[in-house]
Amino acid sequence: LAALEAKDQELRREIEEQDRLTQSQDCELTALLGCVSLRELQEISKAVDDTLASSYQIPFSLDLPGTIKSLQEKEQLLSVSIKETTAKVCTSQKLCSTLRRKVSDIETQLPALLEAKMLAVSGSNFGTAKDLTEEIRALTSEREGLEGLLSEVLVVSARNVRKLERIKDDYTRLKQELEQGENAFVTSVKENAEKYMGMLEDKLHSCGSQLLQRVWEADLEACQLLVRGFQLKETSCCVFEEEENQMDEMEMTADDPTDSEKRKESNFPKGMEWGTVPCPKRSELKEVMEDISFGAEGHLSEEFFIFSAELGEKCEAISEKLVHLEDQLQTSVCRVDEGVIQSLQREIQVVKETLQTVLVQLQPAREAGEEKAGDFLCDSWCPGKQDLKE
Repeated sequence: LAALEAKDQELRREIEEQDRLTQSQDCELTALLGCVSLRELQEISKAVDDTLASSYQIPFSLDLPGTIKSLQEKEQLLSVSIKETTAKVCTSQKLCSTLRRKVSDIETQLPALLEAKMLAVSGSNFGTAKDLTEEIRALTSEREGLEGLLSEVLVVSARNVRKLERIKDDYTRLKQELEQGENAFVTSVKENAEKYMGMLEDKLHSCGSQLLQRVWEADLEACQLLVRGFQLKETSCCVFEEEENQMDEMEMTADDPTDSEKRKESNFPKGMEWGTVPCPKRSELKEVMEDISFGAEGHLSEEFFIFSAELGEKCEAISEKLVHLEDQLQTSVCRVDEGVIQSLQREIQVVKETLQTVLVQLQPAREAGEEKAGDFLCDSWCPGKQDLKE
């Protein structure tokens, strides 16, 4: 009961506050209307009607058209389909790897069993030879069954690969169509907003009512903010594209040994001693990753899906740290700070050794040459864990 009474008092206070606010607004409106003559009110009404009629002639809405919304829904569906199909491909490749390993184990056992059988026959140990014959027959039958299952899984995997390629092609086309539609919509909104702004500016120049001037000024400011927002978005997109182009140019320049030597000579004194462990270029790491993920048989590599993201993040972090340390080293060289130079050289040496270790760890997988993956899997799709249902 006490809680209800407290709630009742709180609600009463809120109602009283709302009543006072409403009364103050009514007083302000009454005072405002008292200062405006009937003739001015009629002029304001006519100006508002003209503004509404002009605004109807300039379609100006921020709601996306139905076609763009439909394309966005299709894009989401294709994105989900790509993730599901990628998960199927990964699962089938893991199964293929397991089956190949079992077949390889059986093929490793068979020669030893055949040799033991021959020794048993030559030693007149026919009971042992018979047991070995049965074991060889069982292993051979198991190998044939595994090879048949492997062939079926490879067929399913190839079908999923083709399906994934088709979905990715559809997604790319849909993405381009969606971007074109969104760009056209933004352009239309900007043009209509500018037309509406021009109309408001004309009204402001010819308007004699301060009340209408304030309303139109606020409306004009809102349109200016809208156009400014579109311009900032376009600028940010252009800056992002320029940064990507600069990164591509830096990668291409890093692959040129002559330019690399020139940069090294210009940035650091010739008398400075460097460590003997070379720092592998980003292109070399990329080549190793490609050799891991692409083999000789035209199928996705299991190791690529499991380790590529983790190793890529590790290499990127090491590379960023190395660039940061070399920038600090260059600054210290310019300041002729020997203590800091030696300390940074040691840190750079450790980072380069770590990067070299990662490269050495990747080398066995490069030489092994598992199955080959197509370019249809990009880094933005994260494979899930879904059983192979087909």
